[in-house]
Amino acid sequence: MKKIKKGSFESLVLFCLSPILSIPVLIYNIFKGNTLSTKLLIIIFGLIGFLYVPTITNDKARYLDRYELFSKFTIHEFINFLAGIERPDFIFDISLYAFSYLNLPSQIFFFIVCTFSTYSIIHISTKLVSVNLSKEKKYGFIIFFILFSISLQTLFSGVRYYFGLSFLLWAIYYLILKKKTYKFILFFVLAICTHFSLIIFFPAFLAIIFFPQTNFRVLFIISLSFLILPKEVLGVLIENVSPTEAYSSKADQYLDNDLIGEGIKNNIANAIVFYTRQIWIYVAYIYLIFFKKKKENYDIILSLLFLIIFTVNLTFSVPTVFSRYSTFIKILFAVIIIKDFLKKKNINITYLFFLLYLISFILDIYLLRENLVESLFFKEIITSIGLLTKSVTIQDIIK
Repeated sequence: MKKIKKGSFESLVLFCLSPILSIPVLIYNIFKGNTLSTKLLIIIFGLIGFLYVPTITNDKARYLDRYELFSKFTIHEFINFLAGIERPDFIFDISLYAFSYLNLPSQIFFFIVCTFSTYSIIHISTKLVSVNLSKEKKYGFIIFFILFSISLQTLFSGVRYYFGLSFLLWAIYYLILKKKTYKFILFFVLAICTHFSLIIFFPAFLAIIFFPQTNFRVLFIISLSFLILPKEVLGVLIENVSPTEAYSSKADQYLDNDLIGEGIKNNIANAIVFYTRQIWIYVAYIYLIFFKKKKENYDIILSLLFLIIFTVNLTFSVPTVFSRYSTFIKILFAVIIIKDFLKKKNINITYLFFLLYLISFILDIYLLRENLVESLFFKEIITSIGLLTKSVTIQDIIK
C-alpha cells in the first residue's frame, strides 16, 4: 500500500471543509514538499475564477454577456454566428456555447479554464525545470516562484488568452521534453484556435524545430532596438499577418485606443504602478545580457526565450499588447532562473527576481482589489458549500 505523504491528509480534509481556511496549511505543506497541497492550491485559483466578478471593461464581462447570448441560440444560429464573425479562434466560443446549451452555469466553465491554466503553467514549468522537482529541498520556494509568474489580471479577467497560452505551453512540453512533433502540432493548433494572437510565435517555434542547436542570443540583442520603434511599425506587421477583416479591425483598436498607454500618459500613479509591475522584465533583460553570453550557457529553453523576446519586443510601443505578451516571457524566464538556481548559480540574483515577481503579484492583487473584494468577501465563503453555491451572473458585473 502506497504511503500517504506527510501533510496530505490534513490538507485534503481541511480543503474539503473550507478551501479558503485551508490556504495557510496548504502553503505550509508546500514548503514542506507536499505535492498534493500544490494541486489543491491550484484548485483554489480555479475557485477564485469561479467566484470572480469582473468590471464592465474586463474581458470576462464580455464572456458573461456572450454566454447569455449563446443561451438563446440554436445550434444552427450558433454556426451562423461563428461564420459571421470570421474568426479562426473558435474553441473558446464553442466551449462556452456547449455550457450554455447544456444549461450548465458559466461559473463551472470559468472554474475549469482557470484551473487548467494554473495547472498547465505550474506543471509544465516544473517539468521544464527538473524531472524530480518534488525531491528538491527548495520545492516550496520554486513552486511559489512559478506561481508569482502568473498574471492574475490575465488569469481571472483575460481568461481566453491564458487558456490559449496553456495549450502553447503543452506544445512546448511535447516538442522539447517528449520530442513528439505531432503532439506539438496538435497543441499549437489548439492554442491559435483558442487565441489567434498566439500565431505571432509561430516563426519562433519554426526556428527551434529547424535549428535546435542554435543560440539565438543575437536576435535578443537586436530586439532591444525594437524598444524605440514607433507603433506604426507594429501596425504594418499586424496588417500582414491578420487573416480576416475582423482581426485587422481589432488590431486598429489596440493601436488607436491603447488603454494602458493612455493611462500611463495621463496619470502619474498609473505610470508608477505599471512600470513597477513590469520592472522584472527590464532587470531580466540586463541579466540575459550579462549572464547569458557564453556558449556553455546554451539551453534550448533559453534559445526559445530569446526568440519569444525578439517577437514580443516588436509590440513594445503598445503597452496593452506588450504587457499581455510579456506574461509568456515571465513564465519562461522563471524556468531559466530556477534552472540556474538548482545548479547553484547566481543564488542572490534568484532571490532578487523572486522579490520582483512577488512585487508584481502583489500589485496585481492591488489592481484587482475591487473585484476581489466583491468576489470573495461574503460570509458563506468560509464553507465549501457556501462557496460553491455562490452565483455570479451578468447582473453582478461591476459598472
